[in-house]
Amino acid sequence: MKKITMPKQNAKNEAASANRKRLLNNDSPFAIKESYVKLRTSLMFCMTADSKRTCRTFAITSSNPSDGKSLTAANVAISFAMLGKKTLLIDADMRKPNQRKLWRINPTTGLCDFLAKIQDLSIYDVEGITLSIVCTGTIPPNPSELLSSESMKNFVEECSNLYEYIIIDTPPINTVADAQIVSTFVDGVVLIAKAENISLPSDKLNIVTVARFGKEKGVLRAIRAVSKLEKKDLLKYYIISDGTEFEQAKALIDELKLSENVTLLGEKENPYGYIKAADLLLIPSYSEAAPMVIGEAACLGVPVLSTETSSSEEMVVATGYGFVCRNSQDGITQALEEIINNQSLIKEKSSFLNSQKFSNANALKQFSELVK
Repeated sequence: MKKITMPKQNAKNEAASANRKRLLNNDSPFAIKESYVKLRTSLMFCMTADSKRTCRTFAITSSNPSDGKSLTAANVAISFAMLGKKTLLIDADMRKPNQRKLWRINPTTGLCDFLAKIQDLSIYDVEGITLSIVCTGTIPPNPSELLSSESMKNFVEECSNLYEYIIIDTPPINTVADAQIVSTFVDGVVLIAKAENISLPSDKLNIVTVARFGKEKGVLRAIRAVSKLEKKDLLKYYIISDGTEFEQAKALIDELKLSENVTLLGEKENPYGYIKAADLLLIPSYSEAAPMVIGEAACLGVPVLSTETSSSEEMVVATGYGFVCRNSQDGITQALEEIINNQSLIKEKSSFLNSQKFSNANALKQFSELVK
């Protein structure tokens, strides 16, 4: 075991000063500490899929790089340790490890070396709190193979007998499959979404679609469906998309005189601010396999309206995440009319999703299934 200290404030050491501000400590602003306390409390009450025990091992991931998943993993681990819980933080991001930078550790060996049976494992204890850290170590050429190995599964299982909570920092799900692999042998998965602070009209029903423009995605027929609404002035439809039909969509909006109702936002690397601000996520596709955006919207407390596809029954209806309509332009129009006339349907679904966000192990399990 090796000892490390929390980064100290030092005017001559800018890196340490920056880390102190980022890592949770007794001097952190109240609002930041309280946010992590709320997250920690929610995680402590999560139950495993069989409801036999509380979740104790969590993978932390994000959709895209730079969303803050490594900092969140570190601060969640610190939060548990500050409560006196014996906690282990594992940096399993073997592509772009960040924990060693956050903690100012210069490890000679780590998880990769241990799993590859090159060297013994180095574990760092943080002074003052019950937190231990395992760094990545030597960057390997085969991260997915190491993470999917029996050695990794056995390592996490053995650690769960020694620690009360295990937090695993994993790569973003939209870049590589590593987080999906880790999700198969942990109790829960936490998705970090870096959301912009988007404000949408409060007097409108705000609907968003996130999809690339292409015939199978049905975005053009969704625009036509909106044009047929009797009360379309009560609705604002935002389309986050780019692709082959973008110019056609612009022309169609002009042709149908929908410029006040439909807004093309183009492609956005981070669409989560708009999803979170919306009242409803619309998936107007002709066909779909397992769209990840359903789980992402559910995590943000936003219900889904999807056309009937091979996966909609399982992913939208069975989960309680939203509504399914007939796979046609008229089906979309009819469903939107019903929702406009009875917006309590949206409020009920949103309330359900917000109650499930962290406290329902099934939601975490379903997200794990979505990212497989």
